[in-house]
Amino acid sequence: MASQKIPAPILKIREIIKDVRLDARTGKMPQAVLKRVVSCMECVGDGRVQGMIVYPLPYLLLLAFLAVLSGAGGWGDMEDFSTAYKTKLNGIFPQYKRIGVPSHDTFRRVFGIISPEDLQRATAEFLVQEIGQMKKVLGIDDGGLRHLGLDGKEQNGTGRKYGTSQKVANLQTLHCYDITNGICLHSVPIDGKTNEIPVAQKLLSAMCLKNCVVTFDAMNTQKDTVKTIVGGGGHYVGGLKGNQQLFHEEVALFFSDAELAGIMRTM
Repeated sequence: MASQKIPAPILKIREIIKDVRLDARTGKMPQAVLKRVVSCMECVGDGRVQGMIVYPLPYLLLLAFLAVLSGAGGWGDMEDFSTAYKTKLNGIFPQYKRIGVPSHDTFRRVFGIISPEDLQRATAEFLVQEIGQMKKVLGIDDGGLRHLGLDGKEQNGTGRKYGTSQKVANLQTLHCYDITNGICLHSVPIDGKTNEIPVAQKLLSAMCLKNCVVTFDAMNTQKDTVKTIVGGGGHYVGGLKGNQQLFHEEVALFFSDAELAGIMRTM
């Protein structure tokens, strides 16, 4: 990624910590950080049969999260990591001390049940929290409002169906980016029976928009979308094209060259 595309606060963090060296073999596990991981993972829905659960989902997801960060490439690696670090984690989470180590089959089954959207949301929330903590500790003040962006993407070539005359639409996904922190918060698939407008409104209604500016293209410049953002305490900047004909004409008249010249003369 080119440096000019990295958000300024992230560049500041990278510059400050570039010379820091950590040794995971001798360093202590960051208790507060790990507890925040577990707290964020509590929002992930657990589809297992209640009363038959041995390993609480937040703890199991924590193990998987740490294992992947340590280079785990499969379910067996997650089991090996859990075995190696069980004693250290017991000191941080004594409530899980009597629980054994999840097997590779347990990791596989659980990840086949949980919602990928829930897991993505929880992981993104944790990352946003940690970036906020780092800014606070390092004395970085990015000031102002948090910038969120909505953007629908179509994956070209995915709609082809060889050997038939049937038309299959390309895959489409609506993304919500935390542009301030350089994180994709949500990626929601859009099926062929709908479009991104209602999906965007549903997504925004479930988000905390206080102290945020949400930007979007002309497609999402809709009254209900704006109402959702304002109702959530947020601000918005939307594109405007001919799909909102009367509104577009009014704005074009108000921001005409002649109007601008008149405004400038009064300043």
